[in-house]
Amino acid sequence: MSGSRAAGRASAGWWLLLAAGVLLLTNGLWLTAAVRTPEVFAQDTGVALAEVLAAYPRVVDVMHVRGTLIGVLVSGLGALVLALAWGGRRDGWRTARSALAVVAALLLALAVVGFTAESAAVGAVYLFFALATGTGVALTAPSASTPGGAR
Repeated sequence: MSGSRAAGRASAGWWLLLAAGVLLLTNGLWLTAAVRTPEVFAQDTGVALAEVLAAYPRVVDVMHVRGTLIGVLVSGLGALVLALAWGGRRDGWRTARSALAVVAALLLALAVVGFTAESAAVGAVYLFFALATGTGVALTAPSASTPGGAR
C-alpha cells in the first residue's frame, strides 16, 4: 500500500473513532436525561409510571438510578473514546489504539449483555458502537499509519 493511501486509511480510522466517541457521549447524556421520563419508564418496564408509583414508589427510584448509571457509563466511554481518538489522530499514539481496542471489547461485552438481559435494541446499539470502534482501530493499524506516527 502506498504511503498516501496508508495515511488516508489511518486518518479515516481516527475520524471514525472521533465520530463514535461523539455519538457515545451524546447517547449517554441523552440516556441520563431521558431515563426520568414516564414514556421511557413505561417502555423499559411495560408498566405505566403512575401505576408503579402508586404501588411501589421505591422501585421507581431504583429504576432511575439504574438508568442514570448506565447513561453515565456510556457518556464516560464516549469521552474516553473521544479523548483517545483525538490524541491518536493528532500524535499517532500506539497506546491509544490499544486502549481503544479494549473499549471495543468492552462495548462488545455490553452488546452481549444487552442482547441477553435487556433487549435486542439495546444489544444492537452497543454492537454498532463496538463494530464502529473496532473498525476504527483496524483502520489505524501500524501497517497503515504514516512513518513516525507510531509513538
